[in-house]
Amino acid sequence: MFSQMNNKSTLTPEELVRFFMSKEKRADLNKADSADNTPNGLMQEDITVEPLEEEENEDTFDFLKRMLVRSSEKVTESKEELGEQLAAIKEKALADIDIIKNTQLKSKPNPFIGGPLSPMLTEAGVEQEVEKFVDPMLRDPDLLEIPTETFDETDKQTEEALTDAEIADIASSAIDDVGEAQDNQPNLDDVPTGGLGSPIREPGFSPIDEAIKYNDEFNKKLVDDLRVLEGLGGDTLTDIPTYSYGITEEKADEYNLEPSQFETMEDFAIAFSDKYVKEKKAANREVFSAVDEKHHIALMSYLWNTGVFGPRQKEALEENDMEEFISEMRDAIHIQGNSSSGLSMRRAKEANMIGENLDDWTPIHKVVVSGTRASPTFEWQTESGEIVETYTSDRSLHSGNIPTKPNQTDTLDEEIIL
Repeated sequence: MFSQMNNKSTLTPEELVRFFMSKEKRADLNKADSADNTPNGLMQEDITVEPLEEEENEDTFDFLKRMLVRSSEKVTESKEELGEQLAAIKEKALADIDIIKNTQLKSKPNPFIGGPLSPMLTEAGVEQEVEKFVDPMLRDPDLLEIPTETFDETDKQTEEALTDAEIADIASSAIDDVGEAQDNQPNLDDVPTGGLGSPIREPGFSPIDEAIKYNDEFNKKLVDDLRVLEGLGGDTLTDIPTYSYGITEEKADEYNLEPSQFETMEDFAIAFSDKYVKEKKAANREVFSAVDEKHHIALMSYLWNTGVFGPRQKEALEENDMEEFISEMRDAIHIQGNSSSGLSMRRAKEANMIGENLDDWTPIHKVVVSGTRASPTFEWQTESGEIVETYTSDRSLHSGNIPTKPNQTDTLDEEIIL
């Protein structure tokens, strides 16, 4: 009915009223046609239009007017009912999303050496996506298929209505992490086809293919580096259940991954890396947007081990100040309440990964551990003995480090060659 009312080839109710109000038109309808216009010359009875009868014998105008008012009331009732239904949909959507939001925003221990897991969605992000999904239907009459003249013009949506595909995409994104795919994709102008250089686009090789290839190469390179940094066989320093490549069982379970699903541990690590990298890039969008891609492997290695960036580290990275970030890494060496010479060595190696892409960088050659077990000092030195960074911790050295000097007052003097 609504679509017919919008059809410009159909008489409007006002036009029908004006037509039947015309005495000439009503007389024409009652007048017999003197010409023989019947098919095949057949005789046809004269037709007389009688006034429509209602209670109290109302005339045609009153009848049409009453029907028009009744139709308008039905449209208004339909509009109000649909408005109430959509308001209920919005309330339900916000309530359901609020459950997801509250679940995601809860901090829980990070299996990668403490710290909260970054939420996949912020509160504002969730509500924004729900508003985009539901509110257009409350504002846009085209989506409700009700004649636009029944709406207050000031309530019309000025922007273009969402398509079915866009609505479906928004709904999916609100549940599965809004906008993650776009932020995780590399800059296609910098996508490599060999190593990490500039792109060479092969015939028939789409940008999506390039992005997939880039991600595969990134994950493979990261896992290769982690074989050295994390080692194979799991964590022997703590009691955290860990697979090779430093992958905790807890985090692998979160991704529904386990080594038995793969032919090799390397395949398992690459599959894990694909999920972990996407999660961390989504949680640190500003950082990975600001920092040159040549440093992303080193940053992901750091996150693989720590889970999060510290506030001062993040500030330096968002300004793409890699020298300052290296300086801020020197104290990220604590585990289970103790300092660790092994983690200081890990940070020094990551500093070299960043430094090899900086001008005038002299590689760190060794970590020198001095002071006492109760208050150890860690120095990053070049091969010539030049000190790059130094840090003294107020936390005792982990019992798994330098076991030959177990007393808190023992003087430490150890060199760890990278």
